[in-house]
Amino acid sequence: MRRLLGRDGEVHYLLLAFTFLMIAVQPIDIAAGELIGRAVLALVILGSLAAVYTRRRLFYLGLLIGVPALFLTVTGGSGNVDAAGLALSIATLLFVSVVLLTGIAQRPTVTGASVASALTVYLLLGILWSQAYALLDYYDPAAFYGLDPDSMTDRRELFYFSFVTLTTLGYGDIGPISPVARSLVITQAIAGQLYLVVMVAALVGAWTNRISSGSD
Repeated sequence: MRRLLGRDGEVHYLLLAFTFLMIAVQPIDIAAGELIGRAVLALVILGSLAAVYTRRRLFYLGLLIGVPALFLTVTGGSGNVDAAGLALSIATLLFVSVVLLTGIAQRPTVTGASVASALTVYLLLGILWSQAYALLDYYDPAAFYGLDPDSMTDRRELFYFSFVTLTTLGYGDIGPISPVARSLVITQAIAGQLYLVVMVAALVGAWTNRISSGSD
């Protein structure tokens, strides 16, 4: 395990796999759907912490946020405990996203790990905002229209809504009502589009420089 965590590329591929797994299982409407969703979110948090393992100071800082988030995610809970778990998972995913982005910027060339990190951050944006929507829905159940009254279903629908917003598909079956919900939706849509434009340009530019340097 130590050798795996020490290998930058393998960990980033693993985290990318976990995020894809969460996207695949989260919308599944079965009796154990919430339990499965929590388990996979726990894997995403674990993978996120593993991805910053080689950067020790940041790793220890991530542990301070991630371990409580992991505990509350696995154990579940209700009321303020559940809300605290959502808030901590948001903080953890945001922290890891920033660390991964700085890692990409510091790489002199484009590698497989760079591409995996870039894809992971984009997917983490969708997961992060879905947690923010769920937290808002907890405090303001009227913040969105089109949600099922069943709170268990709300999480899955808000997860779906988050990625629909991130990609600016906008089907219209779920939408924001409250000012806070609208602000979250606007910031996610802008963040998703800006991320794609800036990241693709940065990766293509770095790849072009690598080719030019090799030809020289």
